[in-house]
Order: sequence, then structure tokens, then C-alpha cells
Amino acid sequence: MDGLKIPLLLLILVVAAFLVVYTPWKPTPTKPVPTGERPPDQATLIRLAKVAFEKNHFEEMLQHLAPIQSSDDPTVQSLLGFAYAGLKDFPAAAAAFERALAKKRDVTFGYSLAYLYETMLEYEKARTLYLDLATAPLGKPMMVKVKLGAARCSLGLNDLPGALKLFKEVLALDPTREEPYIEILKLMRLARNAKDVDKLREQGDLYHAKSFQYQFQLGTLYYEVGDYANAAKAIKAAMALDPKNSSPFYFFYQILKKSKKLEEAVAELEKFYALNPFLPYIFFEAALDAKDQGRLDLAFKFFRSSVTMDRSLLGREDRGTMYAIEQYLKEKGTSIEQEFFKAFFHFANGDFAKAQKLIRPLIPKIRDPRLKEDAERIDRECQAILHREHQYNAYQARLQQEQQAAMANLRAALAARKAANEAGSEGRPDSRIDELKRQAMLNPNDIRLQYRTALELSRLGDLEGARLFLRETIRLDPNVPEAYYSLARLAYHQGNLEEAAEHLNEALRRTPDHSQALSFSALVNLERGDTERAQKEAEGAIASNPNNGEARLVLARLFATSQPDRARTEIAFGLAVETDPKRIAEFQKLKRQLGRP
Repeated sequence: MDGLKIPLLLLILVVAAFLVVYTPWKPTPTKPVPTGERPPDQATLIRLAKVAFEKNHFEEMLQHLAPIQSSDDPTVQSLLGFAYAGLKDFPAAAAAFERALAKKRDVTFGYSLAYLYETMLEYEKARTLYLDLATAPLGKPMMVKVKLGAARCSLGLNDLPGALKLFKEVLALDPTREEPYIEILKLMRLARNAKDVDKLREQGDLYHAKSFQYQFQLGTLYYEVGDYANAAKAIKAAMALDPKNSSPFYFFYQILKKSKKLEEAVAELEKFYALNPFLPYIFFEAALDAKDQGRLDLAFKFFRSSVTMDRSLLGREDRGTMYAIEQYLKEKGTSIEQEFFKAFFHFANGDFAKAQKLIRPLIPKIRDPRLKEDAERIDRECQAILHREHQYNAYQARLQQEQQAAMANLRAALAARKAANEAGSEGRPDSRIDELKRQAMLNPNDIRLQYRTALELSRLGDLEGARLFLRETIRLDPNVPEAYYSLARLAYHQGNLEEAAEHLNEALRRTPDHSQALSFSALVNLERGDTERAQKEAEGAIASNPNNGEARLVLARLFATSQPDRARTEIAFGLAVETDPKRIAEFQKLKRQLGRP
């Protein structure tokens, strides 16, 4: 038995070895321990935000910075500022840069914050910050930017001497920059003082002689101070640099007229007419001058084009031009021109149905492209006016119906209040309003009282009451344009562009050259998207009153994209004449958006 122990032991060892070698090893299974993914740290988020910033992905920047937006790290806050600024949320951007600047006095933070203040029209705060930055040891490019910003803010604050000083300091730093020359020339023109212009031109001509804006501003300065010889040189240079821009041609025409060179002026405008006949107020004036020079062929061209583009010009004195053209065409005009004039005559005198009846069969026979354009404009204008006649009749019927109902309701309401004799109503605003209405209703045929009541109610905030008594004014005399104009202002204030346009159409039916109504109608039509009519009305408003800032603003907005140079010109004119702070701020904002030419 003992002899078997050793062989059995060996067998067990062999089997065990076999199992160890040929059986695969399996580790003891263990349950995995869950491990949460660690969020990126602040440095990583800042890096990601900077990458997004380089790509102008501002929304993405805010997403990366959201977990750390409350951090007082100036880098985080400055990145938030850039992101908000990129998304045009300027108040949030300014708040972020304020926090960044509170933690770190950094020039980039300060300049960005000052520029944001300027963009938000907070000129005093912006200028203070710009001037504070100017005391730091800045490099020349940054110092130029800082002083330009301070100068722009001085203009916004109407500190013209301060602006002039700063623009001169910029020129001392960098005489190659165009903006300071342009602004200094404008300031000189406003002051009607060209004393230092030769000194300014020593470097200005060297660097910017090929700039349209520089030559144009130089020319208008000389024109303003009566130096017509130098004005003509600069304006001609501007005309050569931008032949399609109408403003230099207008000034050149005026310069030649004031220099007693009327024949040359008319000839110069004839060249421009071949390029661009779409400036009614210029060509109307030119038609009258051409007639005085005996150039009735040109007077006919200029007169018909200007009037078919802007019929409101007929409200101006034509110095016998229409009659002279009629006599000229009878003697020397072609049969087509004579037929055209018959239709034109009825158009000018307000018989639109007859004018359209005569012009429509004539259009296919006309070969002269300019004459055909004028004929087509007559047809279109007659169609529009006849359509508006139909609308007008419906408008008056609706107005009368609404007015009768509203006045009946007002009488009932006033009677009820008087009967109730509410205690304690003495001296309340409602009592004053009721008193005004009662007085007006006791004198229903006093048109001046109705109109004054409407204006007073508007000032007291009773807009519906104001509307009611403006309509009473119209009921008593439908030919008071101011009543329609005031109704349009009320409708515009309440966001009703269509109603505003309707009332303005009525105002202009009665007074076609009413400058305020024209400019306001231009503004309304611009917002309605009718840019062609907006331009026509704005130019008509300026023709009636060159100091109409609202019309200048409409034109500046119209040309901001397609003709930035003309937009800048309108802004310059607007800032020179405008006194309304709100409109001045709008001019300044548009000027910044356009930037340097």
C-alpha cells in the first residue's frame, strides 16, 4: 500500500500541471467604479473662447465662458465684453469691460470701453476715458486712435474748439490720416473761416490730393467763404475723381453762377444731364437759367425732366419758363415734342386724366430716350395720382364716418361725467382735458380753437383726443396741411406707418412743396421700403428748404450702402444745419458706421 503512494502523488502532480498549462486564466470579475468626467478648467475655457474669438464666433464664446462668467478674472471679463460687442449687445459689453478695467488697468480694455460708450452716444463718458488713456505712454498708432475718438466725442458734444484742437494733435502725430483733414475743413466751413487753410493744405495736398472727400470738402469751404476761383479748382478735381457723384456738379454750377458765368454754368450742367438727369431740384433751377440765357432747347429738357420727377417743383416761381418753352416748341419743336408738351401742360395743371389720355398713345412713337423716359414718368405719375384720387374719396368717407361716431361718443361721455359730478376731480389732469374738450365743443366752428385744442391734448398725453380735434379741424377746413401733418405724426408715434403715409399724402395734395411734410413722408416711405419715393420726397424737401435736417438724414440713410460718399456729404450738410439733439445723434451714429472713405 505504501508502495502505491508515490505513484499516486506523481499522477496528481502531473494532472495539476496539465490543468495549469492548458486552462486559460480568468481574472476575478470586479464591478467597475464609476468615474465622472472632469469639467474643463478655467484656462481651457479661456483658450477655447479665444479660438472662437479669432473666428468671430461670438455665440460660441459665450457658451465657453458661461461656467466662469462670474469670475473676476479680467481676461474672462474682457472676452465677455468682446463677445457681447460682436453680438451688438453694447450695454452688456460695456458692463463686462468695466469689470475688466476695475481689475486691471489695460489700454485695450480702456479703449474698447471708450469706443462702446461712444457707440452708445454717451459722449461725455467716452471722451473722459479717451482723454485719460491719452495720458498713458501709448504707441503712436494707439495714441492716434485715442485722440480721434476724443475728437469725435467733442463733435458729438458740440465742443467745436475742443474737436479742432484734437484733430490738429492727430495731424501732428500722423499727417497721412485723411479723417482729421476732412473734419478740420468741415469745422472751418461751419466757422466760415479759411484763414489757416493754406497751412493745412501744405500736407493735405501732399497725401490726399487724389481723395474725393478731401477735394470736395476743400471746395465747399472755399465756396462758403466766397473764394470761387479756388472753389472751382477743388470742385472740378472732385468731379474728375467721382464723375457719378452729383454733389460736386451742383456746387460747380452754383460757383459759376455766383462768378457771373451763367452761360458756362448751363453748358456744364448740360454735360451732367447726359450722365444723370435724376436731380430735379438742380435741373429745375437750371431750366430757369437756361431760359434767361436764351437756350430754350436746354430749358425744355431740364424743365420737363425736373417736373416729371418732382411735380412739387411746380409750386415754385418759374419766371415764365413754361410759357417760353411753349412758344419755342410752336416755332421750332418737332411734332412729337409738340404733342408731348400738350400732355405735359395738362399734367402740370393737374388734369391727370387728360394728360394720361394724350401721353399713352404717344409713348411708342418717341425715339429720343430722355423724352421717352419723361413721357413714361408722366404716365406712371398720372396713374398713381388717379388711383390716389379713388383712395382719397374712400379715405374721406371713412374719416367722416369715424369722426361722427367719435364725436357722438365724446358728447355722451362728457355729459355723463358732468351729470355724475365726480367728487375730487378738481385739478386732476382728466379735469383739464375735459375742460379743453368742452370748450372746443362749445365753439364747434372755431377752427383755430379746434387745432389748438388738438395740440394741447397731444402735449397732455391724450393722443386719441388730439386725433379727434385734428379731424374736427379738417372737417371745418379740409385744406389745412398742418392738421394732416399732425395726424401723421400721431400715427407714426403709434407705429402705424400706413396711416401716417395716408395723412401725409393729403398734406402734400394741398401744399406740394411743404418741406416738413415732404421730409416726414420721405422718412415714412423709407421705413415702408419705398426707397424711390423716399429719395424723391427728401430731395424735394431740401429744394424747398436746404436746412431740412430730417430730409438730409433720409438721404444719408438711403445712400449709406450704394453711395457712401454721397451719404457722407448729406451727413456733413445735416450736421451743419440740424439743431435737434436726437437727430444729431443719429447723424453721428451713421457717420461712425460709414467710417472713413
